[in-house]
Amino acid sequence: MSSTRSSKGKGAVAPLTMDDMLLLLDSEKFASAVASAVQASIKAIKEENERLKQQIIQHDKEITNLRTELQSQHQEIVALKEEKVKKERSEKFHQLRLTGLDCEDGDVFNKVKNLFEDKLGIDTINDNDISAKIVNPKRAKDNGNTSKTTRHAKRIAPSSNYATEAAVPEKRGRQHGSVVIVRFQNAWMRRKVFSAKRNLKGSGIFISEDLPSPSNGIFFKCRQLAKSGVILSTWTYEMNIFVKKKDNTIIQIKDDADIAKLDSNDE
Repeated sequence: MSSTRSSKGKGAVAPLTMDDMLLLLDSEKFASAVASAVQASIKAIKEENERLKQQIIQHDKEITNLRTELQSQHQEIVALKEEKVKKERSEKFHQLRLTGLDCEDGDVFNKVKNLFEDKLGIDTINDNDISAKIVNPKRAKDNGNTSKTTRHAKRIAPSSNYATEAAVPEKRGRQHGSVVIVRFQNAWMRRKVFSAKRNLKGSGIFISEDLPSPSNGIFFKCRQLAKSGVILSTWTYEMNIFVKKKDNTIIQIKDDADIAKLDSNDE
């Protein structure tokens, strides 16, 4: 019986049998199934990628909104701080700070009045011109002994009655070198007192402007620069800070950036 496969010539292809055709058909179905599965997976991956892309876009929008809100809140905080400093500056503009004045409890107004009239040559002062209060009394001395009970004095919030609302220590006694805040009812008298402060040279009593907190810190740094020889001198006028540089030029100092420039110029 002759064979179903041809053997003519070397390398000849034998004809497909039924079994071969069924197997090939099954292979095509398998390949088609695999292709369909791959396409389905690709579609699912694309859909998932699109979903993740939309989530990222949404998150980016939320982050942008949060940044905008944060920036807005930061601007509000800055505005509030500026308003606070402005209010404090306006309040303290009518005040001067006296350091080193010896005064007894309840007698601060008369001490300040006599100082202004006798030492500074200010015209007669009455209760309507100024008010005064002790804000940082030193330790009291009692028979030569320093009282430990007066180490911390009570601070009283500013009010209209500066003459009577002095900080009262737990134990009464003579205060040595207290810090007194004097409030003026008009600006011209404040300027007159501040201009006459040079008359107190050598007395141990000092008059300075009652600067707001930020300016007070900046002025302290300027004084340190003057002590270290970076600048020649520093002073305040009308709540503004000025320095004289080594080349005798005078500039106004407004913030830490101006101080940094002084340091860099010194180098």
